[in-house]
Amino acid sequence: MENIMKWIPRAVLALVLSAAAPGVNSEVPGGSFPSRPITIIVPYPAGAGTDATARIIARSMSERLRQPVVVQNRAGAAGIIGVDLVVKAPPDGYTLLLTTANTLTSNVSLYKNLPYDPGAQLAPISLVGNVPVVLAAFRDVPANNAPELVALAKAHPGKLTFGSAGNGTVLHLSGELFKSATGTNIVHVPYKGIAPSVAAAAAGETQLVVADLTTVEPMVQAKRLKILGNLGAVRSPLAPRIPIMADVGIEGVEVGAWSAMLAPAGTPETVMAVLGATLADTLRSQDVRDNLLKIFVEPQGSTPDQLRVLIDADTRKWRRVIAEAGIKID
Repeated sequence: MENIMKWIPRAVLALVLSAAAPGVNSEVPGGSFPSRPITIIVPYPAGAGTDATARIIARSMSERLRQPVVVQNRAGAAGIIGVDLVVKAPPDGYTLLLTTANTLTSNVSLYKNLPYDPGAQLAPISLVGNVPVVLAAFRDVPANNAPELVALAKAHPGKLTFGSAGNGTVLHLSGELFKSATGTNIVHVPYKGIAPSVAAAAAGETQLVVADLTTVEPMVQAKRLKILGNLGAVRSPLAPRIPIMADVGIEGVEVGAWSAMLAPAGTPETVMAVLGATLADTLRSQDVRDNLLKIFVEPQGSTPDQLRVLIDADTRKWRRVIAEAGIKID
């Protein structure tokens, strides 16, 4: 069960969600739910990747539930503001959360005064998608794959730098996990967002960058960056040519920028059943899958228990990485 990111994608990419039924509506267990609009809170700005994912999902769920499903952005404080809003909402199924891994896992170790306990105050519904996380290098770096990079870094300890979207982000932590697994000393350079970190690497300001495939790919096409490897547990269907770390003999590096849907803890089981079945049906839709793939999101689903196991496993993993790297958020 520790290797959850390897186990879950195999199940969910095949959409092993037998409990879900197509065409979910108010006739399924849950009585008259929903009888009014549902709000999905996204703890990030409008236009961000998670926001785009939520809007694709919301449109399809609205059709199936025969009620408006509205996306509201409540950004700020590394996602904490939006999550806290959902935690404090009535547990009736009308306020949901669509968020990314960090708000549910790494934030627990990074922020001493986190105003919520995601494990106790949120009820998992399902995974939604995953964005591949890749390690890329400036075109002139004399390494064309991860093993060559490890050799280069060990020959020049402390001389190479890698950029990320910011201190404490999952992308930063993924870079630290790579360093730990390979015994290398590569200096982290935080930027204010993914795009600036990728632009910096493409300009040669840093030798490396850990970022999502979506942002990196245009710079690869422009021959300003080269991808050294996928940091995920399995090869991505979006870029099957890119090897994962295990393919080249580097073990213990299995990360993903996944997103998931949750509800306030205490939401009735009948309502959770409606939401889970509707989301599963949505993720089976070819139109939804195609639209998610267009924005470099791999459609994924899960049972609530599978999502809970994933959250717990990633929380433990990032707690260890944060402690070993001495990462602190001011």
